Amino acid sequence: MAKLTPVATSTTYMRHLNERSVFHHVYAADSVSIPQLVKVSGLSKPTVTAAVAALVDAGLVRRLGVRTGKAGRAPQLFGPEPTAGWVIVLDIGRRWVRLALSDLVGDVVHVARVPSARDAEGLVGVIEDVVASTLTERSLTMADLLQVVVGSPGVYDPEEQSFKLASNLPGWEYALHVRKLAEFFAEAGAVRFENDVDLGALGECARGLGRGIDNFVYLHVGSGVGAGIVLNGKPLRGARGMAGEVAFMPVLPVPRRGLPPEVRERGMLESTTAADAIVDAARRNGLADAERAEDVLAAAGAGDAAARKVMADEARALALALASVITVVDPELIILGGGVGGQLHDYIPALRAELSQVVPFELPRLAVSTLGDQGILYGGVETGVELARELALERRFTDDPG
Repeated sequence: MAKLTPVATSTTYMRHLNERSVFHHVYAADSVSIPQLVKVSGLSKPTVTAAVAALVDAGLVRRLGVRTGKAGRAPQLFGPEPTAGWVIVLDIGRRWVRLALSDLVGDVVHVARVPSARDAEGLVGVIEDVVASTLTERSLTMADLLQVVVGSPGVYDPEEQSFKLASNLPGWEYALHVRKLAEFFAEAGAVRFENDVDLGALGECARGLGRGIDNFVYLHVGSGVGAGIVLNGKPLRGARGMAGEVAFMPVLPVPRRGLPPEVRERGMLESTTAADAIVDAARRNGLADAERAEDVLAAAGAGDAAARKVMADEARALALALASVITVVDPELIILGGGVGGQLHDYIPALRAELSQVVPFELPRLAVSTLGDQGILYGGVETGVELARELALERRFTDDPG
C-alpha cells in the first residue's frame, strides 16, 4: 500500500518547487516583473507573487524599483541578489596560482595571481595565503563562500581524495595535501576539485570561442598538455575522468625496450611539446640562452633559424595529436590555449598544413583562445556559481521546514 504524504509536507514541497523555478528565472534575467515571471514559469500570479516574496525575505532576490517609460501602472521589478553568496575559483599551475572571486550572478569582482611553489606543502601554503588575503581585502569570511572550485592538473579521485597524473606538481598526487586544502575550506559551503583543462573548455563554452558551438576541443599547451572535449554541448569526462588526457598520446614510434620512466610517467606528447620540452629542444639546437618557451617563440618570430625549426617540430607533433582527436570526435572547432598554445597565432597555417597531410576530410576551424590566462578561472566560475545557487536554495529550504 502506498504511503500517504502529509498535506503539510506536500504543500511545503510544492512551495519549494515553485520557489526554485522562480529563483532560476530571476537569475536568468537582469530584471524581471511578476507578469513576466508568470509567463515564463507557467505558474499562477498568486504562486509567483508568494515565491518572490519568500525569496526576497530570504535575501536571494532583491527589489529593483519599477519599470518606466510605458503607459499604465508601472510593474515592480526584481533581480538577483549578487551578494547572497560568493564563489572562489583557484587555477593551480606550475608557475602561477590564479584566483577569482565571483558573486552569485557570476560577476568576477576580484582576481589575483601569485607565484606557485616548488613542492606540494609549499603550494598548500601559497593557496591558503592568497585566499586569506582575498577574503580580508573584500571583508568576507570563509563562511561567506558558498562554493570553492579548485582547478588542477591531473585527474581527481574522489575516493582517495587525491589527484592522479599530476606530474608537473611534485608531491601533489599525495592525498595528504589535497585533504589539507579541504580542511582549510571546511567552513565554506562546499569544495569541488576539477581538472584545470576541463574547466578551460567550460570557460570557452561560457565566455570564449566555444559559445554556441556544440562540438569542439580545447587543447591546452603550457607546462603540461591536455584537452577539454565538448560533445553535443556537454563536457566529455569518460568512465574514470580520463577523457582528454592527451599528454599520453604517442606521437613517435615507441622503442622496443619501452619508454624511459620519465616519459612514461608524464606522457609522450607532453614530453615532446610542453614548455620545458620546447626549451630543451632549443638548447639542443644552439639557443643556449633560452630559458622559457616564450624566448623560443620570440626568437622564431624574429627569424632565428634554430628557433623556427624547433617551432616547426612543435607544430608537427601537435598536428599528429590533433589528427587523432579529429578523426575520433569530429569537432567543429579546435581552440588552442595555455602558456604556449595561446601564443600560436602564427602557427595556425602550419598546423593546418600538417593536418591536411593526414586527415582526408574537411578540417575543423583552428583558433587561439581569446581568454588569455583567464579561461580556467571563467570555467570555474560557471561551475561554481551553478553549484552555489543550488546550495543557496538548499539552505533556504532547510531554514523553511514547513
